[in-house]
Amino acid sequence: MRPINKLFISLLPILAVMLGCSNLIPRAGNLFEGDNAAIAAAAIKEKVGTAKVMVIRGEIRPNVMKLVIQSAANPTDRDEYTYERGSVSGPEPVKIRTRFADRIPHATDIDEINFAALPQTLERAKQLANTDGAKVDLVSLENQSAKTSDPRLTGQEAKAWILTWRIFVEGTRSKKYFWANKNGNLNEQAY
Repeated sequence: MRPINKLFISLLPILAVMLGCSNLIPRAGNLFEGDNAAIAAAAIKEKVGTAKVMVIRGEIRPNVMKLVIQSAANPTDRDEYTYERGSVSGPEPVKIRTRFADRIPHATDIDEINFAALPQTLERAKQLANTDGAKVDLVSLENQSAKTSDPRLTGQEAKAWILTWRIFVEGTRSKKYFWANKNGNLNEQAY
């Protein structure tokens, strides 16, 4: 057997261990680029392990996604899951003030949130912010009045509580923030 073949065969067990531990290798994917946010959300859904995953709130930063999920076993309980460097941790129980402990929060099915639209929505928000050095470091997901993400709504439709994205755009001389609905449709009026 040639020396190169012997070397290759001797390295096979090491390669197998490295591939088996590939989830320990940090993955540096910006969640504001490509379909990385959608991949992160899918990984959280898989970790939760139920057919229906209901999101109460969350935050997305370039390198971390945190989602507070309604417990499937008890709808008044909430658990936080964190996606970072290609892996998901959690559940971490979320403490709820006693006053609100028996309230069932408004929650949105994770499959109804268009995480893949995040990059385009953020780019549009940065353009509309019209500030030098515009960047986004945080997108929060909160239940807000539907009118915040779409000012054209009226009546009962405007009063409904829906999951919205709040996008924080910061430049060298100013800060602005925008709202978008769960599909990434941006309210182009900055606040």
